Amino acid sequence: MNFADVNAGVTDLRHAISTQVEPNALCEIGTRGPSGAGDEAGFLRLVAWSYAFLFERGRVIVPFLLKVADQEPSAMKEHKNTRKDVQMLRTWLFHSLDADSDRDLAIGKAASHWFLSRCKTTSPQKVTDWQLAFSKLCEQVTALAIHCTELVSKIAEDSETAELQFAALRLRLNRDWQGFQFDQLVEDAATRLGQPIDAKAFRERRLSEWRKFLAGLPEDVDLKREMQRVIEAEVFSHFRARLPVSAEDLMEAFSLEPGTDVIFALEMARHLSSIGNIAKDAVIKELSIVIVASKESRKAT
Repeated sequence: MNFADVNAGVTDLRHAISTQVEPNALCEIGTRGPSGAGDEAGFLRLVAWSYAFLFERGRVIVPFLLKVADQEPSAMKEHKNTRKDVQMLRTWLFHSLDADSDRDLAIGKAASHWFLSRCKTTSPQKVTDWQLAFSKLCEQVTALAIHCTELVSKIAEDSETAELQFAALRLRLNRDWQGFQFDQLVEDAATRLGQPIDAKAFRERRLSEWRKFLAGLPEDVDLKREMQRVIEAEVFSHFRARLPVSAEDLMEAFSLEPGTDVIFALEMARHLSSIGNIAKDAVIKELSIVIVASKESRKAT
């Protein structure tokens, strides 16, 4: 089996989704697919393309369909495992794994097992190894795409429940925001506070939770307004928690010894920062009065 089979299977699924759910619900895969017979480079591209299909373009549609009732449990398990395999292979191929990490070790073992079961080697080296692995992954992803297309047909055949099922999928798709939609809200919130921010970096750590929040909202709410409230609170907390000075700065400025004096100075710096986002020099200037007074008070006692 080759990439043409994979592409045809996904194209058929895209057509089924666009006619039964809504146009462009499953967009074309932007990642460049493999060309040729499937050498090592081709396998890398196939994994990247498959990941984009299953975890980017189809991240809502495929899991939704794999939960549809009245499908063989063994088939459901097989295709869910294909998603896991693609995610595992992508991590193994494109990330630097840490030998001391239990999670990374498990990924490495899973990759070795996958290759061993597909091309009889734990670590492909020869062109024939890569070609066989390429063919086997094409077979898995094609089978998953075909299965999902059949599930769309199965839903559509039941006139009593089809619209309910497809409406539920539309609702999930409408709440599956792209990253840039969150970024704009982050930037707007930071602008209102008069602070610069790296919206993408801020979003990356929270994206999963934000999407879960959107998915759980009632149908009749303003999604943008509710998300704006959450993001504004998190952006405010982010800047409120960030101090303009470090413990080292305070120790150097006031000749403080490690311990309670440093804790006291940091607490005062936090207070000054929270009421005006005072810059480092201004915080140290304001703190000098308090810290000198505190030292004098202790001397007197």
